[in-house]
Amino acid sequence: MVTAEEIERGINCVMEQDSEMRKRVKEMSDKFHIAPMDGGSSTHAMRKFVQDVIENIS
Repeated sequence: MVTAEEIERGINCVMEQDSEMRKRVKEMSDKFHIAPMDGGSSTHAMRKFVQDVIENIS
C-alpha cells in the first residue's frame, strides 16, 4: 500500500519548478491543445480520412 507521504513526495517531485517531468507534461499539454485546432494533427487526420472515404466510394 502507498502511504500519503509517498504520494505527497511524488506530487512534489513532479510539481517542482525545474522538474524534467513538469516540462514534458507541459509540452504534451501544449500538443493536445493544438491538435484539434485548424491545421493541427487531428484536423489533418480527419480531412485525410474523409478524403479517403470519398475516393473509395466513387
